Amino acid sequence: MRFWSDTPTPREIRSWLSQGKMLLIILEGKHGNQEAIATSEAAFIAFCLCILTERMETGDYYLEPEAPKKPVLTVEQSQALPEGKIRQAAMDEFASYRREMEYYANEKIFWDNATRAIKSRDGWLAYECLMERQDAEYEGIRISTPEVCK
Repeated sequence: MRFWSDTPTPREIRSWLSQGKMLLIILEGKHGNQEAIATSEAAFIAFCLCILTERMETGDYYLEPEAPKKPVLTVEQSQALPEGKIRQAAMDEFASYRREMEYYANEKIFWDNATRAIKSRDGWLAYECLMERQDAEYEGIRISTPEVCK
């Protein structure tokens, strides 16, 4: 059995399936692994859509991101404050807001892609969403091509 350390591309998956290879998909979860076998492209993308839909609907994995609250003062207003702890606190608040906005922007892109994949029944986009999260805790996914004894 060969496990792929790198994320297989849709092209590689299509190639394996067109060669008659079976794919073993392993979802690594908190309470154990879930395994599935795909022998066709349709089965593979249906599985990806099923898993992504389940994760979106339960709310256990993904929640719609909320934009962080803006700081009370703008950067310019913060910089205009006299030197000291208040100015530093205002500048720190703005720096924190920027980090939170960057995180939010990435989460929003993921949420929008996952929502679009489900609504349009785009299994390959669902696969990309699952692969994007594969290193997150309880969201591991591995794909292998098991060897068949002859």
